[in-house]
Amino acid sequence: MIKSATLIVSLNLAKNELDSDVGKYLCQLLRRSEVLEKLNLEYNALEMVGTRQLSIGVARSNSLKSLNLKANKIGDQGMALLSSAIQSCPSLVDLDVSLNEIGQIGFTAFCEALPQTSLQTFVCCKNLLGDEVLELFAQVIEGQDGQGGT
Repeated sequence: MIKSATLIVSLNLAKNELDSDVGKYLCQLLRRSEVLEKLNLEYNALEMVGTRQLSIGVARSNSLKSLNLKANKIGDQGMALLSSAIQSCPSLVDLDVSLNEIGQIGFTAFCEALPQTSLQTFVCCKNLLGDEVLELFAQVIEGQDGQGGT
């Protein structure tokens, strides 16, 4: 299936009860596809283990523009892995990690990675963020404005 899927531009696998085992297949797909631009995985159960594998594929993708991981229980560790990966994916401009139990550790990792990404849209609704984390985010955005960044 992976071989035949390498010509797909947009793949929507939302609400399919996919678990962490699917991460390795998504990694293969992202590594092999030169055209996949949009991947919607919302409301599955990738958790940190699946996100680890997915992140490897994201880091090696040159075509992925939009990634929706809403409600996948990725947590802080998954967000840290993803944050590292998106720095190596220059085509990624849209990321949704809403409803993922992301707290201060995961969001801090994202804030540290943000200046090295091409993100234009970031959605992080209904996570476990506090005032301190949002203050850090504001500082990152302010720093980017001063450097002429995104």
